[in-house]
Amino acid sequence: MQTLVLEYLRPRETHAYFSQEHSTLLPAPIAHPHAKYGNKQEPPSQSEYEYHRYLNGKPCDENGQCLPPNTPPTIPQRPSRSEWMPYRDCIEFETAELLYTKTQMLAGDINTLTELWRASFIKHGIDDAQIPFSDKDNLYRTIDATPIGGVPWDLFSLSYNGEVPQENAPPWMSQSFDVWYRSPQMIVHNILSNSDFKDNIDYVPYREFCANGKRKYKDFMSGNWAWKEANIIAEDQSTHGSTFVPIILGSDKTTVSVATGQNEYYPIYISIGNVHNSVCQAHQNALALLGFLSIPKISAILQDLKPAMTTPEVVRCADQHFQRVVYGIGPYIADYPEQALLACIVQGWCPRCTAAPNNLDGKAGWRSRLHTEALIKAFDRGILWDQYGLVADITPFTNNFPRVDIHKTLVPDLLHQVIKGTFKDHLVSVRIYSDIPILHRIIPLISQLVEQLACIQKVPGSIPGLVNIQF
Repeated sequence: MQTLVLEYLRPRETHAYFSQEHSTLLPAPIAHPHAKYGNKQEPPSQSEYEYHRYLNGKPCDENGQCLPPNTPPTIPQRPSRSEWMPYRDCIEFETAELLYTKTQMLAGDINTLTELWRASFIKHGIDDAQIPFSDKDNLYRTIDATPIGGVPWDLFSLSYNGEVPQENAPPWMSQSFDVWYRSPQMIVHNILSNSDFKDNIDYVPYREFCANGKRKYKDFMSGNWAWKEANIIAEDQSTHGSTFVPIILGSDKTTVSVATGQNEYYPIYISIGNVHNSVCQAHQNALALLGFLSIPKISAILQDLKPAMTTPEVVRCADQHFQRVVYGIGPYIADYPEQALLACIVQGWCPRCTAAPNNLDGKAGWRSRLHTEALIKAFDRGILWDQYGLVADITPFTNNFPRVDIHKTLVPDLLHQVIKGTFKDHLVSVRIYSDIPILHRIIPLISQLVEQLACIQKVPGSIPGLVNIQF
């Protein structure tokens, strides 16, 4: 899920996190319990760190009451090794693991195996109720009832309930659409509480400054957006001492069942901005599949996060401390067609500014939720479509959540918009039409740029040369 996330993210070097005695804090040192976290390396002496004063991640108890400094965490009680519920014993659990996970045996073969077990037990005078599973359905029900593991899937259906034309009604008006999803709250809780991340997670927005006073960007929480968002949240004093958890989303429309009708689905992925870039790149379960949608109905599946976007909730974190956390929807990573769909704009228009498709360098302003709402009140649908590129009939999903503006949230997809769009499609097009006189002057410059980019040392989480890009 790599991306250029505007001012949200910056390429990351080996993270040397902050320690109170080794850092100069601006405007004044702020002691907080997570200053020791990181990969436990001392920061370089030339760097200075500023931590957010109010959303500073103070540990609390399970009731949300702040703990005194240096209070050790309460370690959750682990279940006894003899507790195999919903399995009867270790043998039954390992049988399920063998059949379902390791060999991925077909359902018919599982039934055949259980019949052979049953015949063998009866032959030797053993009660056939003692076989691990009676049939495939019994196996699947037991696996589904396992309380420990991944977040379970849920389903709801949607259908159109508006006016239907008497003639030539489009098929979708009479169809029902399934939305498969998992609880985003439970997914985020699992990421936050993953002890593998305890040395690679930031609980506090911070700024790092080099000796010459310039900002240095590392992981997500060192960026401008996390700091600004924390400032907005901190206007409510009840959030002071809590931990800000940015929600990062991404999707990419996928076509399945080509032979049976070009069915299209939208897999949606979720992560949080607190974990370090190295964790995300190492495929350590910091990124999870949130939903599998037949239509882009995102607002409904994010509802269980909404209450804690304004009122902190208590969550156990990777260091085993409880934290009061506040969520905020951060960057949404998507390619251009999905950006247009999410921003409710006409294909060909920019989701971030009002520049006309045929004059991108012309006079234009930034799009915003307030600006869009004002335009919709002032003009009819035809003018909105033709002159502003707005689809007035639909509303961005972000309008249902606090502190979110879809036009500021959308960020480019590295694969489609940078690597493929710029360095593949665009450069190839230039070379195809290189007989045009003006392009003879452009091609040497592009070649020089590519050579320079190839010389830049690769930094994990970035594309060489595409650093320090801001909007």
